[in-house]
Amino acid sequence: AHLARGIGPSPPRPPPPTGRLRVHAEMDSNIVVVRLAPGFDDSMLYSMVKETPDLHGMVLSLYGTGNGPASKRSFIDLIKVAIDRGICVVISSQCLRGSVSLATYEVGRMLIELGVVAAGDMTTEAVVTKLGYLVGRGRKGEALNQAMATDLRGELTPEGYESSSPL
Repeated sequence: AHLARGIGPSPPRPPPPTGRLRVHAEMDSNIVVVRLAPGFDDSMLYSMVKETPDLHGMVLSLYGTGNGPASKRSFIDLIKVAIDRGICVVISSQCLRGSVSLATYEVGRMLIELGVVAAGDMTTEAVVTKLGYLVGRGRKGEALNQAMATDLRGELTPEGYESSSPL
């Protein structure tokens, strides 16, 4: 017997490997992960963005579907400064299940306009690993953002499919 977990088609699986395993050791570790809590002081984040010249990635773990503080214009300004400095900003969720959907709330829509990347249903660990791998391989700017939003090895459920993650 087989129990179906969800309704609808399963997401396509990545193609099987075509060659030998290659270990990519050129991982960039200049990435920071910040879990935001209501009422946070963004001045420390601002200092980190302004004073860390080799910072290449910032993963912000926001509330619910990727919602941030609606009343803090300084937070949006901080994200703009980070992106202008070439830092890839990825928004992930603090929720154990579900996916980042930035278009749901006004703050998320502003973040989309600035050029942040939505992590979808990737775990924080998957986001950091993928970002470190891509930056280590020389990806920057829009090419990096597009690669982060693309399922490379089954780490990200494509849009239009229900996540099969047990979490």
